[in-house]
Amino acid sequence: MAEITLLDGGMGQELVARSGDEPTPLWATRVMLDHPHLVRAIHDDYFAAGATVATTNTYAIHHDRLERFGLDHLFADLHRKAVGEAVAARDAHGSGRVAGSMGPLVATYRADVTPAGRGSRAEICRDRRDPRSAGGCDPVRDDGERHAGRGGGEGGAGRGEAGLAVRHGA
Repeated sequence: MAEITLLDGGMGQELVARSGDEPTPLWATRVMLDHPHLVRAIHDDYFAAGATVATTNTYAIHHDRLERFGLDHLFADLHRKAVGEAVAARDAHGSGRVAGSMGPLVATYRADVTPAGRGSRAEICRDRRDPRSAGGCDPVRDDGERHAGRGGGEGGAGRGEAGLAVRHGA
């Protein structure tokens, strides 16, 4: 019999609903500073509902977004906190996997403006899988790469720029 993997549901809209805060350009990232317990509670609820994968609240944690608000110095801490909330929920549930999430860089899906080097997809994929930095995600769910013309198609899987296994968001 085939093993079935159930991904969790949306994090961003659930954070808006539970926090009561107005969405801002940093809304899901801001929650990691103001209400990190909500992220853990959402992961807990998705595992209780049958999810076997928790996707980290790291979709929008990118240097270019944080720099605009003077928060880039929190980049690594925000990743550790987001991954830590997902790992804690998985551990409390007793099973499951943690997928690092990565949205589009520079808030666009256009490949011609995606940066190379610091803040690149390759660097971020490495960081989100490296237990010394982001905390050791199992796969990296790359919701931006398929839109930038690099992925394996909708819902596909493959190898990203970093040579690491990625699951492209659907």
